[in-house]
Amino acid sequence: MAAVLPTSGCGLLRGASADRDAPSPTGLEKSTIRVGRLALVDALPLHQAIDNGYFKAEGLTIELSTMAKGSDSVDRLIAGELEIGLTSYPQPLIAHAKGIAKLKVVADAVETTPDLIVAVVQAGGPVTDPHQLVGKKIAVSSKRGISELVMIDQLTQLGITMPHENFISMPIGDMPAALKRGDIAAAVIAQPPLEEAKQQGAVKLLDPFTGPTAAFPWSGWFATEKFASENPKTVEAFRRALARGVADMADRNVLEQSAVKNLGVKDGIAKLMTVPNFPTTADPVRLQRVADLLAKYGETPARLDMHAMVLPPLTWTSSPVPAGN
Repeated sequence: MAAVLPTSGCGLLRGASADRDAPSPTGLEKSTIRVGRLALVDALPLHQAIDNGYFKAEGLTIELSTMAKGSDSVDRLIAGELEIGLTSYPQPLIAHAKGIAKLKVVADAVETTPDLIVAVVQAGGPVTDPHQLVGKKIAVSSKRGISELVMIDQLTQLGITMPHENFISMPIGDMPAALKRGDIAAAVIAQPPLEEAKQQGAVKLLDPFTGPTAAFPWSGWFATEKFASENPKTVEAFRRALARGVADMADRNVLEQSAVKNLGVKDGIAKLMTVPNFPTTADPVRLQRVADLLAKYGETPARLDMHAMVLPPLTWTSSPVPAGN
């Protein structure tokens, strides 16, 4: 069960379903939407928009839940338990391609930077070279997620065959201890947990997001096609507020303060952690790289055209931030 996080301003929780379904006084189809986040830097623009009243200015209240992994967002979108969810790209694209659900990219979230997501091993352990991973277990947060997909691609380029069976799903917080015990040979960890894992003895083996997968689309905000088509004004309001949060992330101090406040990151870790690129638009051409990689390894029955999955460019008319935020 995902924990529901209390938040300020527009993030105040209003549990009654009648309130959630009520039209907004500003003319939106819904005044409250349920949003699933990951406890990663990917979610910081959302938190910034909550903390600074950007959603409130749009007439929106956010009911926020934390997902243990990106695939949980997809499952809960399909089940109707979320209106918008943050997830890495493969799971929603696979679900869409296989007809399990019709989904839309509401907004791009994160593009990778060097050492943002790293495959680590235990310092002083038996694995010091990627070739030593053959036949061993590698922990990822979600099966057939972005980490697994890109690791397979990188290892293939090194001449290493790594079946999907070698990857196991595990909460990121459990990975450092599993490395120490020898339960896994390696783990793919994203920021900010990556910095914490390093302090517990994890060392870099390789950065999977280099070469052909450098500056790769990592995660995005998704909604079902049904919700997006039935609530266009609500979705646009969400996107406008989120875009203002994205703009704020250009200030490293703001980003670090948000990580400490909203992700529980220690101040020293926040100053050390690598930060991603936060794209200001969802570019179908850039996102096509994910769809093409999925098709390359047979994860989708056919090549997806991302132009059909991405919502049209944002209409920029935003409300001022109300006093007191």
